[in-house]
Amino acid sequence: MMGFSNSFNWRGFDLDFLVDYRQGGVFYSYTANNLQSDGRVVNTLAGRGADKGGIAWTDDQGRPRNDGMLLDGWIQNPDGTFRKNDVVIGPESYYPNYYWDYPARNSYSATYVKLRELSLGYSWKTPFRFVERAGVTFTARNLFSWTAAGNGYDPETSNKISGEGITSASIPDVTGDPLVRPEAGY
Repeated sequence: MMGFSNSFNWRGFDLDFLVDYRQGGVFYSYTANNLQSDGRVVNTLAGRGADKGGIAWTDDQGRPRNDGMLLDGWIQNPDGTFRKNDVVIGPESYYPNYYWDYPARNSYSATYVKLRELSLGYSWKTPFRFVERAGVTFTARNLFSWTAAGNGYDPETSNKISGEGITSASIPDVTGDPLVRPEAGY
């Protein structure tokens, strides 16, 4: 972990900034797990219709659908041999199986760079003997973040006490490049 800060002063103006950097580590995101397993984010649009690669199939109620998907895997035949999975399921079953059952799919690099704070101020001499200078400062925090994961989940955020390296119920980061845009459910 490393931080860098600097201050610039010029004719009464002050500019200060703080940048934080972290290299390495992994975090697990319950937030990503929940959003993806429920099919509520952009990367779960695949297979949601014939135009998005969905497979034609008939559901348990006999309704024809075009949003079928195949989980990657193998099925054991009665004779003991194996065949590639050919059982088509809907997205409401696919995404919970694909994301919820495999924690590694929701584990991401914890490397990041963040513009933690930026302040701009101006001060001036006052005509009062008891106040030498007066000023005003505008401060903004967490203006920019870049994560190696590149998916919009911040490795530092958590609204639950879930431990180091685990995020849960956190709000996706919108200061980076969020792939986490809410979409319609099933």
